[in-house]
Amino acid sequence: MSVILDGEHEGISIDECAKISRIIGGYIEENNLIEEAYQLEVSSPGLDLPLTQPRQYTKNIGRDLNLQIEGKEISGRLEEVNESGILLTPIKMRGKLKAYAKESTAIEFVKIDKANILISFN
Repeated sequence: MSVILDGEHEGISIDECAKISRIIGGYIEENNLIEEAYQLEVSSPGLDLPLTQPRQYTKNIGRDLNLQIEGKEISGRLEEVNESGILLTPIKMRGKLKAYAKESTAIEFVKIDKANILISFN
C-alpha cells in the first residue's frame, strides 16, 4: 500500500513521512483492516510524478516544466499560476544551449494533458 503526502506550500520531510506511517500502520493494526501481510510505503511525491493540482504548479514557479498539450510537447520556465492556468516562457534550444523565448505563453489547465518538472543538473 502506498501513501503519497504533499505539503500546501513546502515539501514533506522524511520525519513527517515516518510519523504518518506510524499513525496509519497503528490504525490498520488496531482495527484489523488488513489480515494478511502488507507493506506500507509513505513518501513525498518526488520530482518524477506529474503535476496534477494547481497548487503543485504554484510551488514550482521558476522551475522548468515539460508539458504535453494535445499530443505536442512544450518545455519552458513556469512564470505564473492563476485560477485558470499558467504562464510559461518556452525554451528555445540553440544547438546545445538552452535559451528562453522573449514572450511568455498563457496555457489553460484544461489543455494540459501532462506536466512534469524538468530536472536540471546545472
